[in-house]
Amino acid sequence: MRQTSILLVYFGTMCGTSILAQTPATTGPERGTLILDGGGAEGVVRGAMRHDTATKRSTVIDKFVQLAGGSGARIVVIPSAWDDEHSTPEMLEQLRVTVREIMGVDRVTMLHTRDRKQADSPEFVVPLRLATGVWIDGGQDANLWNTYVDTRVETEIKALLARGGVVAGTSAGAVIESSLGLDWTIVNSPGGKTLRIDGTHMCWALLTHSTILPHWSQRDRPDLTPAVVTQRGVLGIAIDEEAAAVVQGNRLEVIGDGHMGIYDGKVHGDKPYYYLSPGDRFDLHTRRLFQ
Repeated sequence: MRQTSILLVYFGTMCGTSILAQTPATTGPERGTLILDGGGAEGVVRGAMRHDTATKRSTVIDKFVQLAGGSGARIVVIPSAWDDEHSTPEMLEQLRVTVREIMGVDRVTMLHTRDRKQADSPEFVVPLRLATGVWIDGGQDANLWNTYVDTRVETEIKALLARGGVVAGTSAGAVIESSLGLDWTIVNSPGGKTLRIDGTHMCWALLTHSTILPHWSQRDRPDLTPAVVTQRGVLGIAIDEEAAAVVQGNRLEVIGDGHMGIYDGKVHGDKPYYYLSPGDRFDLHTRRLFQ
């Protein structure tokens, strides 16, 4: 039912009203905060397991911990985007200990399954009801949307935001926060690299009417315009590995050292996107930079 209704908004018309007029503005949570991280090894919790970063917390992690309540935060980490080889009980316990160290918090719970039935069980989501912050690590996008979309995990994460909590995701963990995940292939075109859209998947829509492309510069900044043009009303957000977006309501702010591209289907200067630098703020409702 949910997928059908969204497809009607994208592709259908109701009572003679245009699709575009019916499409709500892209927006984040009214009370809580989203952090959308561009991925990469540095500054994310999985990377911390491979590098000596325990005392070198990234800007993104510092911001996450601050919003979650500082040293008294109750953190839930969802590492389910990882492959099975790295999701053993031993690896997950090692991750839990590492997260406590790099975030400087005592209360950290790992939440992992591959079973949608378990993800939809009341017992499984108890840690989310107590959490002040959720961190979703990177890996395979499909591992997240196949397991958690339309389950109690999604419901409880939305409830966490409604009570003022923070949800941060890196790479695949950022994609699941958007409304639409993409199956894509990078292809060469006359204007440079672009995305060929091979399929779409519903995500949590914590950031409504949006799709996210992490590792943007590291993939030679492929053009997201095809995704925006074919999925009406969707805003394309491309994020460098060194950058992250902090979203509260209609306000998006860039933090970190990298850049972002915001694709709305229009040309801005000589680029098919707004080019955002650290400290820039973007109005998701008007789809313009804050002056």
